[in-house]
Amino acid sequence: MRRSADHYAQFATEIERIEGDIDLFRQGLKLLTDISPDPERVQARLERERDMLRGAPQPPRQALERSMGQPDYQDACVLQRIVGYSRCVGRIVLAGGEFGTGWLVGEGLLITNHHVLPNRAAAAGAHVTMGYERTEDSQPQPGETFRLLPEEFFLTPRETQPDDPYEELDFTVVAVEPASQLGKPLTTYRHVTLDGGLGKIIEGENCLVIQHPNGDFKKVVLRDIRLLKVTDQPGADQHLFYESDTEPGSSGSMVVALGTGEIIALHNAGVPRRDARGNYLKKDGSLYQPGDRDESIDWVANQGVRVSKIVEALGLLPPQAGPETRRQALLGGLLRKNTPLNPAPLPPATDAPLPAPAAVGPPAPAGSPRVPYLLRLATGRVAAEYARQAVLSHFPAGQLRSLVPEESRSALAGYVVLDLPAGGDPWAVAAQLETIDGVMEAEPDLPQRTTSGLAGQDLAAAPRATEGGFLGIWEDGRSKWNEEKFLRHWAGSVHLRGLDSNVSADLQQIRGWNRRATGFDRLTAQHLDAAAVAALSDLRIGQFDTGYSDHSKLHGGYDLTADYDLVGDDADARDELDSGVLKAPGHGTRTGSVLVGVAAAAGIGNGHDGNAGFLRTAPQGAAGVLLTPFRVAKSVILIDRVSELVRGVHMAVDSGYPVLTMSMGTLGNSALEAVARYAYERGTIWCCAAGNEVRFVIAPGKYPGVICVAASNANDGPWDGSCRGPEVDITAPGEDVYVPILTDDDDEDMAYGSGTSYATPHVAAAALLWLARHQHALAYPEPWQRVEAFRFCLTTTARPASQLPKDRYGAGILQVDALLLAPLPAVDQLRHAYAESRRPGIERGPAEREPLALRELTYKTWQQVLGAAPVAGTTGPGARELQGFSAGLSPHAQVAARVLESQSSLTGRPLARESTAAPAANAYERLRALQALQTRSKPTYTAPPVAPPPAGPPSSPPPAASPAKLSRAPGGSKSRRKSS
Repeated sequence: MRRSADHYAQFATEIERIEGDIDLFRQGLKLLTDISPDPERVQARLERERDMLRGAPQPPRQALERSMGQPDYQDACVLQRIVGYSRCVGRIVLAGGEFGTGWLVGEGLLITNHHVLPNRAAAAGAHVTMGYERTEDSQPQPGETFRLLPEEFFLTPRETQPDDPYEELDFTVVAVEPASQLGKPLTTYRHVTLDGGLGKIIEGENCLVIQHPNGDFKKVVLRDIRLLKVTDQPGADQHLFYESDTEPGSSGSMVVALGTGEIIALHNAGVPRRDARGNYLKKDGSLYQPGDRDESIDWVANQGVRVSKIVEALGLLPPQAGPETRRQALLGGLLRKNTPLNPAPLPPATDAPLPAPAAVGPPAPAGSPRVPYLLRLATGRVAAEYARQAVLSHFPAGQLRSLVPEESRSALAGYVVLDLPAGGDPWAVAAQLETIDGVMEAEPDLPQRTTSGLAGQDLAAAPRATEGGFLGIWEDGRSKWNEEKFLRHWAGSVHLRGLDSNVSADLQQIRGWNRRATGFDRLTAQHLDAAAVAALSDLRIGQFDTGYSDHSKLHGGYDLTADYDLVGDDADARDELDSGVLKAPGHGTRTGSVLVGVAAAAGIGNGHDGNAGFLRTAPQGAAGVLLTPFRVAKSVILIDRVSELVRGVHMAVDSGYPVLTMSMGTLGNSALEAVARYAYERGTIWCCAAGNEVRFVIAPGKYPGVICVAASNANDGPWDGSCRGPEVDITAPGEDVYVPILTDDDDEDMAYGSGTSYATPHVAAAALLWLARHQHALAYPEPWQRVEAFRFCLTTTARPASQLPKDRYGAGILQVDALLLAPLPAVDQLRHAYAESRRPGIERGPAEREPLALRELTYKTWQQVLGAAPVAGTTGPGARELQGFSAGLSPHAQVAARVLESQSSLTGRPLARESTAAPAANAYERLRALQALQTRSKPTYTAPPVAPPPAGPPSSPPPAASPAKLSRAPGGSKSRRKSS
């Protein structure tokens, strides 16, 4: 990136003039041939146009100029030429899972960037997939995989002498095996010839880029891309600059002149705008800082290595491996002069029309169900508006709405929801949507099972049932008191040892064993003084769950002036406690009780009450903390729309909630990941469950910016059903936690329940207490540093447990008393959660995305594994939630499965192919492999080697710029207050 910026800086003023001339040309106020400062290049371009029309009467110069300036009158032969070029382009997959693009440039030879294949070792561990693209009817093709053979031929200028005139040329040529792993000849894809002569393009003309962005299916950027600058000035003639969108994985793309249909460059880097001191600038004019998003950089152009310089270098540089005869054969196939391009022949053209887009099913009658699609549009007001119009033009029956308020400045502002009548395969519709100019990503927003609702699934390891364990909370949300089973199971355990259940005081401690395990029972005024208690009563916490109920255990604990039902889109987040298919009412009540449950509930008799919420029993009588419920699901088993959850989190962050808690989770999507980062960048501490039973961490807990919580038991061991993995930050009690229930007779009672759902509120409560204690000391320059400071204190004060490996259960078990006394870290001790995933500089474009085929496969495999296939003839309550589920894999997803299996070496585990013998086990292994591809590291911190801090006032603040104010989030325009 720095090299490309240095090259660009030599011509920045000239490029700005050219950009101004291009605008004048678009308005009809300037001739295209008057833009280029090089008359010789213009004349060569005109001569080349004349050559293309050989055999026809020679038109006058003005006619040629008009032809060059009117892209609507492009010769059709150029399209055939470009289609032939596209066949030669393949996706490069490196050993570490990174992607690039390359193209066949000679008999059995591939060209790409040096920074993609810097040496023979890197090439030896890589392969190229040819034909990884969609067919004319949008069906995905897995392509053919070919190994690279650097021992047979390898040539790159970067391995020449440092003073070599070609050392700045970012290209590598390497040999490819003649047949794929499945036996298909490489010659099927042909190869291109390169023209090193003058006149292929001039400034202001259109070009296009053929690429595999993010390793996705082959893409072509067609929309109004202009060449900005090319020069033959000595010392600056190796590169050219052009407009375009590229992404990670686009390195090594083919850049083609649209006017002549000839290859002009090998794409190699994006160009950032810099100030006079060389600092990178953001779009708002401020300096780019570590931790800033890559998308915030003001990208001004893209840089490509000129084909003429590559041809010149190939004629002089010896290969680093392989025979000289092969280089000479390569040179023999290259065009060195201004002669017409003669690509490999294409199949003969026919008069048959192109196939129509895949059908989306018969027209749906009025009032029929509609399917929502989550779309990410191109950035920029003009581009986004164009994309909106294009979507509605292709799908006139659609209804389009913004996901978040249009005035939002977050990354979520680029997302919209498109409602379409149901019909056909929604993933096929998504594939059609992704072909529309300006639609960067499209995905059906279908119902997703959560891991909180698993019940006895056989997932390879066959763990015991979830959220109830031996408790037995069934799908109607009802249960029964189970203390006798609990006492028999945990007699003599670490946190029950020495307690007699026949003694009233001991029984209360037994029911609150989780309080002692985490230090909540040891909190005193030393941990929260009067000022902290006052601050605590002014803070609120947002909960994303099934809503609130009237259970007396939570009486007075809700803020019902700001609650919201994202499912019904209204201002009442009440849990209707419905029973039926895929229903599990009361989950929000049970998890909320860990936070704000009262010590004595009026509706619980029989001496069963116990275990009050952490935020209602803080020292100094701080009982004013309120929980704001956001209803994002009708059931703990099913999230109906991820877009509703995303909208709710965005709403809560914008309303200033300092802490959010979520005891549900699913597979997620890019919008959920984006809102997790949005919360992080705004300084919101979002505590999320690791998940139940499936053994890998689920979304949103797996995202770097959130605090992920696993579950332990009364013996400081892991709960068998807890998900685990490197994404876990901390562990807290989650097995057999005493929570409120409703009995079969709808009476209020208590029982012991299990799940990471109950572990998560422990950490959320600790976060709010930590914020209250350090209300005036959290003066970090960046909001995200507040989240990292909490992660630092949380993990460095955790209590290690021998049964909880750190690579699966985080730093240990939450210790809130130690957390509150820990000194705050200094700014330079904190690391941005997304620093390792950010890729500043090589490419320009939107955030990375997975190919649609993998997203479809993930969703359908998730539904298969979690047992969400609909039962034949299902009707009545819950039938609508089952729409979009698949009992097996569609042909589209089967192709994606083969693609994944071809990349199984990247996942670290072999994939068992689907079979009739054990489809569930195979699907589970495939799902684990898919999730392994998405694993993202999180910051980890080591406790400083200092003595424990003495009792006293809160710790002093770290060096910082300005104080951050924490206050109660506004309640909106509602003035009502519901009773609870």
